[in-house]
Amino acid sequence: MIEYKSPEDALTIDDFYKTVGYACLYKGYGEHVDAVPINELTVSIFRGNRPEKMFLTLQKYGHKIEENSQGIYYVTEHLPLPAQVVVTQELDQGEHRRLRILSNHAKKEDIEEFLRNVEEMNTPRDRQNVEAVLQVSVKANDELYREIRRDANMCDALRELMKDDLEDARKMGEAKGKAEGKIMGEAKIILKMNHSGMSPENIASITGKDLDEICAILEGKVSALL
Repeated sequence: MIEYKSPEDALTIDDFYKTVGYACLYKGYGEHVDAVPINELTVSIFRGNRPEKMFLTLQKYGHKIEENSQGIYYVTEHLPLPAQVVVTQELDQGEHRRLRILSNHAKKEDIEEFLRNVEEMNTPRDRQNVEAVLQVSVKANDELYREIRRDANMCDALRELMKDDLEDARKMGEAKGKAEGKIMGEAKIILKMNHSGMSPENIASITGKDLDEICAILEGKVSALL
């Protein structure tokens, strides 16, 4: 479970417990009993600045704050799952370069390096994690991703990251045996991407579709199979 907070957003004790609560709900609503093992869940909260007040409150409630490495703080004791707070401004520039793309002041070279490195990650779990990180980064750095979109190689890398979702949409259409099925399936994926915080321009870059087509889907002019 990943939560991103910009420097302008408050990060309070309630935000921390709310994120832990979402992770517990995700575990509790599995398709069958213990479908989501608790030992496979973690909570990561990203923020540009160190949340001093929240750390003090956590310690007041009996939790321990341990700096595992520069900019990464583990929250332990009295929690059902591992939790960490990542302060992006404190991260080591070399060791944790990938995590720095979650800042709302991400650098172009860090994003490009991230996209190059993740091309070899092919397992479903790895791709799911990469997509989650990418969605947060795009939401926090929309203008920078528009610039990166102009680079054909980087644009191809973005589309490659989302190819599984798009392939699922195509298979959905083929299973129905109708062109409408494919359109509805792709529209569902596009709506999901938008609800995750991606702008229409970034969705168009990743999917390779025209911006007008993306806007038509988001405005409800093209139905999605819900």
